[in-house]
Amino acid sequence: MTFPVLDVRVTTMRWGAAVAMLVTTLSCDSVGPEPKPVPLPAVPETPTAPTIPKAPEVRITPGQIVFSDPFGGIFVADSNGAVLTSLSGGALDFDPAVSADGKKIAFSSWVRNEDGRDIWVMNADGTNRLRLTHAVNSSTRRSSTSPAWSPDGQRIAFVTSRGAWEHKIFVMNANGSDIKQITDDDMDSLDPEWSSDGNRILFSRPSGYQEDVGIFEMNQDGSNVRRLHNSGGYPARSPDGTRIAINAGRLFVMDSDGSNVTVVMSGFDWSGFDVYGIPDESRKVAWSPDGESIIFAIGSASKMCYDDWFNADPCGVDLKRVGLDGVIDTTWQIRSASSPVWQR
Repeated sequence: MTFPVLDVRVTTMRWGAAVAMLVTTLSCDSVGPEPKPVPLPAVPETPTAPTIPKAPEVRITPGQIVFSDPFGGIFVADSNGAVLTSLSGGALDFDPAVSADGKKIAFSSWVRNEDGRDIWVMNADGTNRLRLTHAVNSSTRRSSTSPAWSPDGQRIAFVTSRGAWEHKIFVMNANGSDIKQITDDDMDSLDPEWSSDGNRILFSRPSGYQEDVGIFEMNQDGSNVRRLHNSGGYPARSPDGTRIAINAGRLFVMDSDGSNVTVVMSGFDWSGFDVYGIPDESRKVAWSPDGESIIFAIGSASKMCYDDWFNADPCGVDLKRVGLDGVIDTTWQIRSASSPVWQR
């Protein structure tokens, strides 16, 4: 026999379980399933600016020759004499000098509407022309020419003249500051060139008192002047500094102390020099980097000029190459060129 009470208890327990299940179900239904995390969108990376390759720095490399046309303009040639490019863009630029690292060229240039020349510098590709001196003055007719770099590229020696006389050597910083005169007021001094250690400057005195004509050397401040040779001319040191070549109407070579003078060649044609505005710097010479040959200017018919009577005369100047044995290389020539620099 079944007891009702027991049935009620069982029913109650089942009902309670049902109620509990219902409560649980209702609770879950009201809240819903636990939401899944939603991934955040990725933050885009800041785009990196493209790397622009730096343009290679233009330099005058060893073996290249920088020169000027006697009538104006600076050019670059390879070691064979083939002209590569013009750096002047039509400007009246003369007597270039290349810094030892090949990055800069100093030169003299006629200033428009001014009666004379001043020293300028530019990059090796002809850009960024900067005027360093302002010696030109129409009342005194001053000009600055013949720049020469110190080996460290920090200073430039140059010549300032008044008219045809009174050539004096000055030194300034490579930016044109701190200009100082270093040669005597009473003597003409031309064509400075530094020694490889920067302590001495080679120069010439082509005129003045006869006993003071010649090739000289002095300290970089102008002190301790001593004569190396008694013939005035245009000197150039050999690459190793042991010899000096001089163009003085004949081309000769001597040791750096003035001894062992050897004539390389003589009697060559200088016609065309010092006429029609051709500057004296046409007589400059340059050694090959190996010290085995020299390039020099010689008068030629590469250009013709007209005098007051309309007669055409040769007034060109070409560069030739000669060995130390005096034999001219007939396969080598740069036409209408002077003031060479053969980069070492």
